[in-house]
Amino acid sequence: MADQQNKPMQYFLQSVLLNGAEMPRSWITSVIYIEKTSLTAPLLVLETHDPAGKLVDEMGARYGAELVAELGDPTGQRGAYTETFFVTSAPASGDVVRIIAVSADLKRLKTPSARVRLYADRQPGDVMAEFAGKMTIVADAFRKAMTYHLNMGEKPSSVLRQIADDHGALVWCARGKFCMKDMAKLIGTKAAFVYEANNPQAAYTISKLSNINQDAAATSSRNYQYVGYSMTEGYVAVGDKTKPVKYISDADVATLTNMARVIVPKLDIEVSGNADVTAGMVIGVQIHRYDAENQVDETLPKNFIAIAVIHHEDRIGYTTRMILGVPNQ
Repeated sequence: MADQQNKPMQYFLQSVLLNGAEMPRSWITSVIYIEKTSLTAPLLVLETHDPAGKLVDEMGARYGAELVAELGDPTGQRGAYTETFFVTSAPASGDVVRIIAVSADLKRLKTPSARVRLYADRQPGDVMAEFAGKMTIVADAFRKAMTYHLNMGEKPSSVLRQIADDHGALVWCARGKFCMKDMAKLIGTKAAFVYEANNPQAAYTISKLSNINQDAAATSSRNYQYVGYSMTEGYVAVGDKTKPVKYISDADVATLTNMARVIVPKLDIEVSGNADVTAGMVIGVQIHRYDAENQVDETLPKNFIAIAVIHHEDRIGYTTRMILGVPNQ
C-alpha cells in the first residue's frame, strides 16, 4: 500500500488502489464504510471528483474492478488494516464518479456453489472454514453439532444464516475476521467502549442520539410458535400457543428456542469518528439526565451490540454512526 511516511494521515480512508494503480487521495471527497452483523456487508462507497475522466477511462472504474483500501486509525497510533473490495458499479454524473464496492470476502459467500456439499455433525466453525479464505475464523463452540446441506446453485451465505439461526447466533465478516457469535454470550461480554450523553466530562461522548421504537417490526419475522417432530416424543413446541405454527426439521428444544431469537435495534447514535468501532462490538451507553435525584436514565440496558456501524468521512470531518440493539430473549 501507499507509503504513509510521505503522506499526511487521513481521517479514516488512508489510500486506495484501483486495479493495482493508486488513486490520488485528493480525488476522493467522501467515504462511507459500512459493517453489519449480517452477511450483507462490508460495503464501501466513494464519492470522487474526476473532471478528466481518468477513473473510468484509464483506471477502469467499472463493474468487476478490484479495489484495495487501507482503512484505519487517523492518528497512526494503532495502525491501519487493508481490505479488498469488488466494484459493483461506478456511475458518473458530470465530473463526479460514485464507486460502490462490496468486500471480496462477502462476494465469495454470495457466489452460488458449483457443487453439492454435505456437512454432517459439524460445528459452525468447521463449515465456515471452507469459505473463510484468508479470513480468521472467530466462532463460538456450541452445545450441539448439526448437519447441513448446500445444494448446487445455492449461496453459502444462506446455509451460514441457517446455522446462525439454529444456534441463536450472529454471523458476519469484517476486517479480515469471519465471526459467528452466540447472541446471549456476546451481550454478556465487557463493553469495548462506553459512550455517554449529556456528560461533557465523558471519555467518549454521543453527538446525536435517537430511540428506535420498532420492536414489533424487528421481531415480526420470528413471531411464531416453533414446532418439531420427534420419533420418541412426538410434536415438540416452543413459544406462545396463540401464535401461528411454523414447523422445522429439528425437534430439539434449544434449537426451537433459538429460532425465535433476533436482535432488536434500540438506539441510533452518532459519535466522533472512532476507527476501532466495528460491527459485533459490545458498546456501553449511559444517558445522563438533568435531574439531581435521578441522574442516569435506567430505562435502557447498559450494554448493546453494534449491529451496524457506518464510518463517514468527508473533507470537513469524520463521524461514526452505530445502530445498537439487544437480543429479544
